Amino acid sequence: MEWFEQNRRKLPWRKTTDPYRIWLSEIILQQTRVQQGLPYYQRFINEYPTVKQLANASQDKVFKLWQGLGYYRRAENMIKTARIVATEFNGVFPKTSGELKRLPGIGEYTAAAIASIAYNEKVAVVDGNVYRVLARLFGIKSVIQTTQSKKEFSSVMLSLMEDFHPGTFNEAVMEFGALHCVPQNPDCTGCIFNDRCFASMHKQVQELPVVKTKKKKKKLFIYYFVVDWKNHLILNQRKKNEIWKELYDFPSVEYNSEQAGEVVMKAIEKFNFITPETITVTTPFSKIYKHQLTHIDIFAQFIRITSNKKPRLKRQQNLYLVPRNKITEYAVSRLVDRYLDDVKQVK
Repeated sequence: MEWFEQNRRKLPWRKTTDPYRIWLSEIILQQTRVQQGLPYYQRFINEYPTVKQLANASQDKVFKLWQGLGYYRRAENMIKTARIVATEFNGVFPKTSGELKRLPGIGEYTAAAIASIAYNEKVAVVDGNVYRVLARLFGIKSVIQTTQSKKEFSSVMLSLMEDFHPGTFNEAVMEFGALHCVPQNPDCTGCIFNDRCFASMHKQVQELPVVKTKKKKKKLFIYYFVVDWKNHLILNQRKKNEIWKELYDFPSVEYNSEQAGEVVMKAIEKFNFITPETITVTTPFSKIYKHQLTHIDIFAQFIRITSNKKPRLKRQQNLYLVPRNKITEYAVSRLVDRYLDDVKQVK
């Protein structure tokens, strides 16, 4: 606690006990580094200062504000929870971790963080930082991220918490893991626990915590067709059962392996909204963009096409003809956004 008082980062959500702001920060920081998430937090607070204002926002506007953070299910659940809190709880978040867990997108970790920080509930937060600090300090060799190990680490946290403010204590352990007891090459000689840390004394710092063996990730190759007709581009809105669901990108074909250029170009014949005889293909194709998701590595290439004939689009195909200068108003995946950044003239 003394270390935390002297070393903690000055972050805006630490200046408040408002559960809305704490919740918002926790949702943004799921699978996102603090440095990356901080400007998003500020933008959301500026745009939607209260949960009721967020509840009244359209999904398109929230997705656009979220753009670049990835894992859009977080944003989707954020809107759902905001609407539930605004309508069923009159804008006030539930006060216990048990009640909070019933809300979309709020798991055990997030519920514990909100309840302990905002409402002073004595409940343990267990994240990657907590696993690492406790495993190294006490020599806990249980494989982390299992149901049993969560209970074990939670129990240790609660035994250490004593009469400290639960939220502050949770934040102190997490911050110590984030800033000092880091995954690679921590400064053990300058550590406040260097005379009692199991991992340091037994030279097992890099072996702890014990993690599950990761499954080999799948690969997906996406070839996007950037079709231009009179300074209008065709946008595709992804379906609800696809990756990047309901975000916008370009018409595409997908394969499990890399394809030769002639194979990809042959795929154009499958599109019924353009006629091969009336298009011009720009070569070479774009560079290959790599994008990593939790379960899959994506490799994407963009093919620019000029059509001399207006594309025949049908609304049920989720395809839209959009003026080129309006593209930035649509929420796109980080992958597509990187391409648009590289090719400014497409915007």
